[in-house]
Amino acid sequence: MNVNISSNDTFSKFSEIDKKELILYLEKFYLTYREQLGFLEAEEITFGLELEFEYCLVENIEKLLDNNNLIHWLTKHDRSLNSGGEINSPILKDNLTTWKELKIICNILKENHVSVTENCGGHIHFGSILFGNNYENWLTLIKCWIAFEKVLFRFGYGETDKARRPINRFAAPLSFRLQEFINSNNIKFTNISIEQYISLLKERTCRRCAINFQNINLDYSMVHPKNTIEFRFPNGTIEEIIWQNNVNTIGKMLLAIKTNKIDIEWLNNYIANNKMHTSSNAISLYDNIYLLEALSFVDMVFDNNLDKLYFLRQYLKNYNKEIYAERQKKFIIN
Repeated sequence: MNVNISSNDTFSKFSEIDKKELILYLEKFYLTYREQLGFLEAEEITFGLELEFEYCLVENIEKLLDNNNLIHWLTKHDRSLNSGGEINSPILKDNLTTWKELKIICNILKENHVSVTENCGGHIHFGSILFGNNYENWLTLIKCWIAFEKVLFRFGYGETDKARRPINRFAAPLSFRLQEFINSNNIKFTNISIEQYISLLKERTCRRCAINFQNINLDYSMVHPKNTIEFRFPNGTIEEIIWQNNVNTIGKMLLAIKTNKIDIEWLNNYIANNKMHTSSNAISLYDNIYLLEALSFVDMVFDNNLDKLYFLRQYLKNYNKEIYAERQKKFIIN
């Protein structure tokens, strides 16, 4: 199979033979770093990154950032990390400067042989002003997460195929909670304000869930620099290509929601016919590959084959279970 990366094929409608050929094609497909992801013109798309690391002095990393004129990327200690800390980015956009600086930072971390252990996560904040007071956008985001959490978790494992062990403490699955939230008989969402709706959503979730809704503030009459939806990716990484692919996936998902490109009928049918797993048993199941859901996700979220291939390569990693291992064969090119 030879996939035209500039086309927009409907992967979920492929025949079984074509799906097998697609998987074989992906096994030889390598991710490279990109200069831009394609939502530069969407001015409302802003994001921030938190890179966590261990076994390296934060002060040493801070000096190296300063030496590279990256003083707007801030370092801080984190009590959940052993002899390490995190680097917090400024507010970023999809442009050459962002990706150039991220690559420099990841190289600094690699050159200093930091460890990305089971304590390290990878958090991405997107400005919640993107959805504003639009009730339907927030509801669609919830439904997307319910339907695709098991796909997004495995994708979020980055270059590995398993979640770090304390995942339920730092980025707990919440599709089950969200399904209960929208199915609640005690809440009539049509009779409450969007502010009350977000407040109830915050009550049903927490800061250490896979999505942290606690920072959302719908009062846009004032500037809230930390007014974000935080996506707490399961595993940390210092691979800039993985970071970029994570940003691309969530950014394009949010943009697809805002521009009404998500198949709501498909989501409603899926949620109605599938009961989500509680966090206590979800993680072991999320290690599995759910090809139908993954193909449905990329068809809804991305408008070109290149983005679809990037997502699927990181999601599938090595599809051949005979060569499964905790660390997968490298599928990126630095």
